Amino acid sequence: AVRGNSERAAAGTDRHPARLHDRRAAALPGRVVARHQAGAGSLPHPDGALFFLSVALGTALSGTLAGYYSEDNEVLYFGVLGAIAIVLGAALLALAPMLRRLMAA
Repeated sequence: AVRGNSERAAAGTDRHPARLHDRRAAALPGRVVARHQAGAGSLPHPDGALFFLSVALGTALSGTLAGYYSEDNEVLYFGVLGAIAIVLGAALLALAPMLRRLMAA
């Protein structure tokens, strides 16, 4: 039996490139979707750029830090990384009220 576009879309078997693009865009973070749907000629939204920049920096940092790991210094490696995470978390917690005030402006 021949099914129409709406039946294929409901069944998840629709392979039309434009509709696949819409489903993929729906999986992106909120503001990136709005920029993504605005069209190819629109300027990138700063939040979308910040999102991708943070992913790129995290990936680069993890690759760099992985070079310091060995089974001989495993406890020291994870101890130092854990301590850094705790210190940064405490600093962010201490700065949260000031950051909220600055972001409200």
